[in-house]
Amino acid sequence: MKLHHIPFIVGLSCFLIGCFAWEALPAADLQAEEPLQYNRDIRPILSGRCFACHGPDEESREADLRLDDREEAIDFGAIAPGSPDDSLLLERIVSTDPDLVMPPPHADMPLSATEQATLRRWIETGAEYQQHWAFEPIQRFPIPEVADPGWCRTPVDRFILQALEKRKIAPSPAANRITLIRRLYLDLIGLLPTADQVDAFVNDQSPDAYDRLVDELLESPHFGERWGRHWLDQARYADSNGYTFDTERQMWPYRDWVIDALNRDMPFDQFTIEQLAGDLLPDATISQRIATGFHRNTLINQEGGTDDEQFRVESVIDRTNTTGTVWLGMTVGCAQCHTHKFDPITQEDYFALYAYFNSTVDKNNVGPQVLLKSAASEQLNELKAKLTALKTEQEKSRLEQTPAESVSWTQLNFASFQSESDAKADALDDGSLLVSGTNATFDDYIVEYEISPQSIAALQLDVLPHPSLPLGGPGRASNGNFVLGEVELYDAAGKRIPLHPTAIADYSQPGHDISRTVDGNVKTGWAINTNSKGNVAHWAQFILSEPLVASEATRLRLTLRFWQGTRPYNLGRFQLSASPIAPPVPDAALQASIDTITKQIKTLEGRRVRSMVMQELPEPRESHLFVRGDFLRPGDPVVPHPPSVLPAQFPSNPVQGTDDSKESNLKQPSSDAALKDRLDLANWIVDPANPLPARVTINRIWGRYFGRGIVETTEDFGSQGTPPTHPELLDWLAVQWIESGWSLKALHRQIVTSAVYMQSSNSRPDLAAAGDPQNKWLGRQNRIRVDAEIVRDLALSASGQITRPIGGPSVYPPQPEGVYAFTQKKKNWKTSVGTDRFRRTMYTFFYRSSPHPLLTAFDTPRFNVTCTRRGRSNTPLQSLMVANDAGIFELAQHLATVVCEASDDPDQRITDLFRRCLSRFPSQEERDFLAGFAESQEAIFAEQFASESDSADSTSKNANHQESSLKPNRAAWIATARLIINLDEFITRE
Repeated sequence: MKLHHIPFIVGLSCFLIGCFAWEALPAADLQAEEPLQYNRDIRPILSGRCFACHGPDEESREADLRLDDREEAIDFGAIAPGSPDDSLLLERIVSTDPDLVMPPPHADMPLSATEQATLRRWIETGAEYQQHWAFEPIQRFPIPEVADPGWCRTPVDRFILQALEKRKIAPSPAANRITLIRRLYLDLIGLLPTADQVDAFVNDQSPDAYDRLVDELLESPHFGERWGRHWLDQARYADSNGYTFDTERQMWPYRDWVIDALNRDMPFDQFTIEQLAGDLLPDATISQRIATGFHRNTLINQEGGTDDEQFRVESVIDRTNTTGTVWLGMTVGCAQCHTHKFDPITQEDYFALYAYFNSTVDKNNVGPQVLLKSAASEQLNELKAKLTALKTEQEKSRLEQTPAESVSWTQLNFASFQSESDAKADALDDGSLLVSGTNATFDDYIVEYEISPQSIAALQLDVLPHPSLPLGGPGRASNGNFVLGEVELYDAAGKRIPLHPTAIADYSQPGHDISRTVDGNVKTGWAINTNSKGNVAHWAQFILSEPLVASEATRLRLTLRFWQGTRPYNLGRFQLSASPIAPPVPDAALQASIDTITKQIKTLEGRRVRSMVMQELPEPRESHLFVRGDFLRPGDPVVPHPPSVLPAQFPSNPVQGTDDSKESNLKQPSSDAALKDRLDLANWIVDPANPLPARVTINRIWGRYFGRGIVETTEDFGSQGTPPTHPELLDWLAVQWIESGWSLKALHRQIVTSAVYMQSSNSRPDLAAAGDPQNKWLGRQNRIRVDAEIVRDLALSASGQITRPIGGPSVYPPQPEGVYAFTQKKKNWKTSVGTDRFRRTMYTFFYRSSPHPLLTAFDTPRFNVTCTRRGRSNTPLQSLMVANDAGIFELAQHLATVVCEASDDPDQRITDLFRRCLSRFPSQEERDFLAGFAESQEAIFAEQFASESDSADSTSKNANHQESSLKPNRAAWIATARLIINLDEFITRE
C-alpha cells in the first residue's frame, strides 16, 4: 500500500498537506546583471529592517531620519545617489561599532553581505525609488512569447511558462482524467463526483469535454455554496454575537444572499456596492438591504455593565479594518493608534475611513433589521387589518359609554420620593418629577402624593421628555425609552388598592402593551419607543377596581417597578393626575377578540425572518481622530475621505499601457463630487482605475486554486507583504476581469481551464535542484487539504446521505457532549433530525465561543475578525476527529451499508468504497490489504459478539444465528469504511 494512502487513524499519523512558509527570492539572485528594482530588491530590505524607526510614523521616528522618502533621505545625508561611500546609510550598516551599527544589535536583524551589496549597488546606480507596486496603476502587459506554446491552453499559461523557461524548469504533464474531475468537483463545488460522473468524463474523448465539465460545475447551485464559504470567511460570518454571552443571532439571510449572488454571477463591482452600501441605493430593495449584513457581522457585547458607546465604536473600528483588508489588501488597522509604521497611511487617513461607518444606526446592538417576505405575510396582513378594525370599533364603543370630555384630570401634589437603588428625584416647576443619580437595572420608585378630600376613580400617568435624559427621554435607557414593569397603588396605611385588570394608553410599543403593567409579572411591561415618532410625551390610565373616597386629607402611595434583565430601563420624568370619573373600560368581548388576534399575530411574526442590516442616521455623527486610538480621547474632527495614498478621483484612463487601437469598455471614474458616504466609498473602491481591489481579489482566488497567492500575504499588499511572483500575470488578469464586466465566473473559468491548473501534483525532486523546492513558480500543481467544512461534506457525499437544498436556517448536526462546559453561557444544541441532519457543513450553526469541534480541529477561525486565508495545520487531533466524530462515524455506517447492500463480493465492496471516496479504482496491493483488514476485523467482531452472547440460552442462540453472522460482517465493513474516510487522500485535493 502506498505511503500516502496509509490511514492516519493508525498510529495517529497525519499526512495532510500543510501551508508552506514561502520565501521570496530576489530576482537579482537569479540574474545578477539585471537592473535593480526598488520594489523588488530594495524595499523589502528597508521595510524589514529600517521603516519601523525611520518610516512614515513621526512618533516612532528616530533621529528625524525618514528612509521611505527619497528626498528626505538625501537631505539627511543617509543616501548620496551615485556615491555609496558618502552615504551614511551604508556607513552605518557596515559598521562594526555596536554603538553605531544599524540595525542596532538588540534588534537582532543584521543585514547579510548580499543585502549590503545590493544596497551599495542601488546607491551606485542612482538610488531610485518607486511607489509601492500595489499602488501603481494596473498595466496592460502583452502576452509573453514562449518556447513551447503547444503546452499552453490559455494566455495564463504563457505567463507561467515564461517564468518556468527562464529558470529552465519544465512544466508537469496534465493530471489523469480521474484526478482532474475530482479536482474540479472539489474546487468548484466542494463535493465528490459520483462513479457514473467520473466514468462519463473519462470516456468522453471529445476535445471540449473538460471545458464543458467546467461550465457545468460553474452553473451548479453548489458553486455559490463552495465559493460563498470563502467570502463568508472575509465577512466574519457567524450565527452568534460573540463575547462571553455569545447568544444567537439571525444572519443566515445574508449568507443566502452571498450564495445567490455568486450563483447569479453578480458582477463584482455590484457585489461590492450592495454589501457596503446597498441601503443607500435609490429605492433599495430588501435584497440590497440584506446585502449590507456584511458589516452587521460585527460582534455584539450583551454583558451587563458595559458601555454601549465603547462597543459601538468597536464595531465601527471592525468595519473600517475589514473594509481595508478585504477590498484594499491593506493593514489599515495599524494606523488606529498612530500613523502606519511601514505604509503611507496616516492616522488621519484611518479615521477619515472610519467616518464612513460612524453614522450608522446600531439600535440596542441588534437593529435595524429588515423583514423578509414569508408564507405568513398575507395571513399577517389580513389579521392586522382585522385587528385595526376591532380597535376602531372598541374605541368608538368606549367613547359612547362615557365621552372623553366628561373625564377631568387634576394633577396630584408630590410629597416624597424614594427608590430601591437610591436614585433621586426633583420636582420641576410644572409639578412633574425628574429622576437622576443611580440608574440601576432593577429598581422600584415609591412616590407619595398628597390628596385632599375627594373621590378617585382613575389615575393618569404622564411620561414626559426632558433634555437632560438620553435622547430627550422620557426614559433613562440609552435610547430614551423605559419599560414600566408593574404599577401598584397603596393607601396611607400601606393597604394595597386593587386596580382594574384593564389599563389604557395613548400608545404602546409593539410587544410592550400597557396591559403588562397590571398583569402581576414585573418582567413584562409598558414601553413607548418608536423610530418614527421619536421620544415624545405619552400617557397611561389606570382604573381603580372601586373608587377611593377620601373624607379627609391623606396620602396616596404609587409604586412603579422596573425589572428588565441586563440593562436599566427606568423612567426619567413623569407626573400623576386623578379623576373622579373613570374612563370607559373597553368592551370585554371585543377585548377578548383583540387579545386572540394579537396572539395569532405574535405567533406568525415569530415565524417571519428578520435579518440585521445597515442604516444611516438622519444626520451624520461628527467623527474625530482618537488620540492613541482611545475613543475617550477625541481629537481633531475628520471628514470622510479614502486613504490619501490613492487619489480620491482616479484618472480617466484606468489602465497604463492601453493599446489606443483597442476600444476599451472600462467604466469611467466617478464624478468630482466629494465622497461623503458609504455609497461614494463603495463606488470609489470599485472604480476601474483603483489598482487594489482587482489585484487583491484575483490574488485570493488564485491562492485557493494553487495553495498560495501570486502575493502570498493575501491580507497585506503593503510594504511588509511579500512581492508578487508573477506581477505581469496579476495585472493581465485584472485587466481581463474588469473588461469582462467583473464576472467572477469568467475569472474562475480563466484559471481552471489553464494548463498550469491542470498539471499533475506528483512530487518533482528536480524542482528543488532547480531552486524551487516550494513550487512557487508552479512547475506542478499543489496538493491541498480541503477546508474543514469540506472534510465532512466529502463524507456526506461519499455516503450518499447528503441533502442538497440551498440556503435556509442553520442546522445542528451531531457533535460531542460537553462542548459548552467551558463557556460562560451554556448553549442549547438540539441535534437535527431528518434531512437537516445531513445538510452541507457550511449550514452548521456557528457559535463564535464554541464552534463545532470538527471545524475547530481543521483550522476554521472563530470569525471575530475577517479571515482572508485559513491556516492549514497537521495534527494528531485531526485524525482522532475524523475517526471518532459522531457525525462522521454515522456517515461511515451509512457508507458501509450502501456498499454491503449493493454486493456480497468483498472485492466489489472495496471497489465501491474507493470509487465513492477517492473516485479511482484500487490497486491490487490496496485490494489485498483491505480484504485482509476486513477479514481480520470480522474475526475480531465475531469473537466479541460470541463472548457477549455466552449468557444467552441455546434457543436464543439458534434464533439469532443469522443475526450473529451478519453483525460481525457489517461491523467489519464499517471499520473498513472508516479507514478509507481516514485516508490522507480522502481529504486532499490532488
